[in-house]
Amino acid sequence: MLLSFVIEIHRAKYSPNAAVYRYHQTNTLLTLAIYQNQLHLALHRGYDKITLKIRRSYDMDIAFNNGWLFTEDYDAGFDKASSVRLPHTAREIPYNYIDCRDYQMVCGYRKSFTAPSEWQGKRLILRFDGAAHEATVFCNGTRVGYHACGYTAFSVDITDSVNFGGENIIDVRLDTRESLNIPPFGFVIDYLCYGGLYREVTLEVKDPEYIKEVLIENTGLHELRVRIESECESVATDIVDGSGKVIASACGKAFELSVPNAQLWSLDSPALHTARVRAMRG
Repeated sequence: MLLSFVIEIHRAKYSPNAAVYRYHQTNTLLTLAIYQNQLHLALHRGYDKITLKIRRSYDMDIAFNNGWLFTEDYDAGFDKASSVRLPHTAREIPYNYIDCRDYQMVCGYRKSFTAPSEWQGKRLILRFDGAAHEATVFCNGTRVGYHACGYTAFSVDITDSVNFGGENIIDVRLDTRESLNIPPFGFVIDYLCYGGLYREVTLEVKDPEYIKEVLIENTGLHELRVRIESECESVATDIVDGSGKVIASACGKAFELSVPNAQLWSLDSPALHTARVRAMRG
């Protein structure tokens, strides 16, 4: 007897046992596991053949915090670098002596990773949640991104520089010195700003068409201005109230939307709404 069904994975964390799905029918148990980026099946009783249709329409977020090398002198290279784990500060200073010049330097971070050949056709995005203060990112020797401000996150698309099926090297040249052109510097600073990759880094593996950013602004009590940055040709947006009911909808990447049935927020009635944005294909 032939068993055929579709499993749709919307989002999965990448881990040694990322996802396990079980399908029960009468006395038959089918176990599908995604383990170390491989698909594993186990069929128990009842059937002698299985047809699986896997639709992998999800993003993988891979924690990129372990296995970094750090050097206090980027130009000197990584021959004498130390192994660190993120989040990381460029230099620790004692409580009883403070000099901001102690942590100001042009330091470097390096990490190697393997990109499975199965990722070809995907987009690979590195997301830095905090790099103080001026970061230049390289993938396999090619400059792929730059960001100046230690207090805002940023993303870098490394797809075009990745060696799929082989090893890759990420380098970050990080200037932790104060600069009048980079926030928060430029006026009076009465606190230590430190330096380093002081927040987490994530490798995002995405479909070629994905939603990058959504900006929603109020133009009135019940009016919205929506701007969507996406590689998708067609995007649909639903505004959902607290009960899960869709109260307004629109298509496109830039539009004005009226939501007359929206419940206004107040201390007595702290109503929240959800904007659900979908990438449409076909």
